[in-house]
Amino acid sequence: MAAESIASARRANKHATMRRTALAVGVLFALVQLLTWGVQSTLVLSLGLLINVGLAGGACLLSYRTAFHFDRGETGRKVWLLIAFMAMADCGVLISFTLPRIIGAAEGVVTLTLLTSGLTALSRGVLLPLALWMMVRVYRGIGLGFHLERRDYLPMIGFAGLGVLSLALVGSIARSQLYVEDPGLTRWLRSIGFLLLPALVLSSVFGVMIWRYAKQMGGGLVAKAWRAVLLCNVLWLARFAFLGVLTKWLGIDAAARPVFIEMISFWAVIASECYLFWGASFQYEACASAVNLEESNEY
Repeated sequence: MAAESIASARRANKHATMRRTALAVGVLFALVQLLTWGVQSTLVLSLGLLINVGLAGGACLLSYRTAFHFDRGETGRKVWLLIAFMAMADCGVLISFTLPRIIGAAEGVVTLTLLTSGLTALSRGVLLPLALWMMVRVYRGIGLGFHLERRDYLPMIGFAGLGVLSLALVGSIARSQLYVEDPGLTRWLRSIGFLLLPALVLSSVFGVMIWRYAKQMGGGLVAKAWRAVLLCNVLWLARFAFLGVLTKWLGIDAAARPVFIEMISFWAVIASECYLFWGASFQYEACASAVNLEESNEY
């Protein structure tokens, strides 16, 4: 039993170290950007790409491994496979958007960027709300009650508002982020965006419900996992809304953005991917701890 306790503590320390390392790497990158103020060098962009893809790839791997801690047919397996797909889609869009900027071919890969951006919109606008809804059903099934309070409406409205604003400004976002100038493509993107609107509104409702359930669970590893996943999505939407507002109403396009705006945008992406990595790490640690506890009880 003592040996099992020591091994469990070591595993917990390992995951905590991984999360601290992810945070430290993000902070160090922010410092590098500050030290190279005004210089969008290939080295800085490459370093940012490696960090973002590393975080998203790590989240994908941990989410995938977490899924297989659940039995076939269990909701937990399906939910964490959906989140693994979301992390994989993030890897795709990060590579397709940043790598062409590094090699100086940003305008030559619009189709690829649109494809990966569509996968990201699908994963965050449809699959994540589906995963949240599935988890709400699980928590209600085990008897956890839920009643909306007045303070719950503020984050719910705020999250839904970010989604609506991002969709309303999708044309500006396409110009500033995806280098799309074709009116036909912009209309197509807007049409797809409005189809996602109901899913984003539902995501805000289910997100607040999961947050409340997480609080009822006492702030354990699973609660921390869901908080991190939700904050990841909030940051992602907030970044898109922020850049859309700059382009639409302030006329600040990608080519004319001040350096500090580019920095904030990059930091938001890293923070979002860091939260996703943390969420997957917390859930994997919780599942691994549960398995170890069951094994120790058998002896």
